[in-house]
Amino acid sequence: MADHSRITLKQIAVEAHCSITIASKVLNHARSSAMVSDSRRRQVLEVARRLGYRANYHAQALKSGRSRALGLLLDPPTPHEGAQIWLRKLVEGVELQARDEGLGLLTLGPTRQHPIMARGLELALDGRVDALIAPGAKYALREFDLSALPIPMVLLWDDRWNTGLPYAGLDEEPGLRDLIRHARELGHREAVWLSYADARGLEIVPDRWASLAGLAQKAGLQLIDRRLSAPPEQGAPDLASRMEYARQAARAALPRLGAATFVICYNDALAMGLCAALQESGRRVPQEISVAGFDDLFACFGQPPLTTVSLELVEVGRRAARMALQRIPVPHGASGKLPSVERVPAKLVIRSSTGPVQP
Repeated sequence: MADHSRITLKQIAVEAHCSITIASKVLNHARSSAMVSDSRRRQVLEVARRLGYRANYHAQALKSGRSRALGLLLDPPTPHEGAQIWLRKLVEGVELQARDEGLGLLTLGPTRQHPIMARGLELALDGRVDALIAPGAKYALREFDLSALPIPMVLLWDDRWNTGLPYAGLDEEPGLRDLIRHARELGHREAVWLSYADARGLEIVPDRWASLAGLAQKAGLQLIDRRLSAPPEQGAPDLASRMEYARQAARAALPRLGAATFVICYNDALAMGLCAALQESGRRVPQEISVAGFDDLFACFGQPPLTTVSLELVEVGRRAARMALQRIPVPHGASGKLPSVERVPAKLVIRSSTGPVQP
């Protein structure tokens, strides 16, 4: 077996016809490597791959004072299938960005003796990770003294507990605006917003409804609010049960759709339940009525595949990882002010559940 540990940066530079400095920047993922052209970068990486070069991790860590790893704090898996998919896509984004940057990723969960934040703090103090990332909605972070953290921490999705930590989230409005525009371009003039009511009878996602109502009014689309009774305790954890509840609730609400030719549902599970109820009643989707959802967690599996506003979860995960990396101190690096919140625009994904108004 070849001894790849003897391959040096000088050999890489000679084979790639570049300086040792450029080879080092590319292979060590230095921030200044952004100044290296794409063609030169590819050439260096190809030579390194062909020669079997492997960087000395411990030497890199000792020289830079960095572990070249991110820590991702996660609770034990929830039985709620929708939440599992939601979190899995966020984690996928963090993993992809870490890999693109040549970093490792440590996923951490709680033990019986140590809560999740205690484990994260322990790894941070030991220098085993350069930054921490955590889903903001899942941890009561205000219960911990975050000032003791010697490394940056970034939240995924939101700052539910008002910790003041930076976070990467979603900007829903671009996707909602494109959805309203899509409905109008297809010739629809009257639509229904179908959602659930909370225990007090109020809209379960008031901000989304308010944004949609305002956008619809500007676009000349009449949008009518129709609310269904929410599933008990926000529904069963498995998707099949949730969609069956949505189907039954939507079937009972069919007479309330009136003359609307376009229905926007608060999430994909409700939209898929509505499609099933409409088809059972003999109404064709989208030939007679169009249906759109929100989330894009499993919309491509609908019958028909759902037009939906995507949460862009993978990109949110990527953005959180980039924010964490930007906050890792670098010797002689720029110290400009970084945004505390970055929002990824939601994106409309058009599939087969929406179509033009039939004459």
